[in-house]
Amino acid sequence: MSGRRGAEALPAFFYKMFQTFSLPQGLRIVCAPGQTDVVYLGIAVDAGTRDELPQESGMAHFTEHMSFKGTLRRSARQVITAMERVGGDLNAFTGKEETVYYCTCLSQHVPRAIDLLLDIAFQSTYPQEEMTREAEVVIDEIESYNDQPSELIYDEFESLIFPGHPLGRNILGDAETLRLFRSADMKRYAQRLYHPDRMVLYVLGNVEPERVFRLVEKNAACGDATGQGHAPSARRRRSAGFRSQRPAPAAPLFPQQHAGRPGHEQPPEPRPARTQRTGLYRREQLHGLYRYGHLDGLLWLRRK
Repeated sequence: MSGRRGAEALPAFFYKMFQTFSLPQGLRIVCAPGQTDVVYLGIAVDAGTRDELPQESGMAHFTEHMSFKGTLRRSARQVITAMERVGGDLNAFTGKEETVYYCTCLSQHVPRAIDLLLDIAFQSTYPQEEMTREAEVVIDEIESYNDQPSELIYDEFESLIFPGHPLGRNILGDAETLRLFRSADMKRYAQRLYHPDRMVLYVLGNVEPERVFRLVEKNAACGDATGQGHAPSARRRRSAGFRSQRPAPAAPLFPQQHAGRPGHEQPPEPRPARTQRTGLYRREQLHGLYRYGHLDGLLWLRRK
């Protein structure tokens, strides 16, 4: 089986729990309506360590950090406090395959959360003065991580399995490279990878899918999707409207490309991301919700 990650076989009724649709810019949206008024939503970006160029080691994770340092519409303080002011939570994590920005909030605050997530994804400014300070924060994170052999062994193992390949790199990068990054470097990285058609916005909770669609459709950041030059790539998709039927199984919906080894029918349990903190949900629940859609291929991030 070729591809990025094989999807588990699931009963047909499972797919009735979800509604998916796309915008003309290529952004895909997955809604899982539920009874709880605490809503979990986020944007998964098909950009992780494996997408870094040789001179960009650590850039995916660093970009995640810098996305909280201000946008064209919000200061860093406004980004950080936007959800806290209404009792919600904003956070993010970076992996080898993806970067995910997510919120937990009450259903009445979903418009605020969607607007914030789209602003972060498409209109972050990556100011140089903030980069200089934040590089030291990440370096402290690297040093703390290096003091944890039980975690460090994973990177040592992956570097042996994927020598010379981006999948063998440490997600956090190294201190010397981080200090050399400039705002222009990060903007080029975002211009290359932070496109609508490389993203999935997902919502789980007591929210009408039609409402989510309208909120995203009218959002200026998503409608323009240019931000700091984040122009839509050639992989633009036509709007598909709502659909809840099971996708055709001809190809895995969430392909997993393993360098030098075949795909797995049963993907391994992902370990907790290093940058994730506990919010309204416990960390294990957050990972469970993300994996819930991940295995089924609902976050069908395709590589061309």
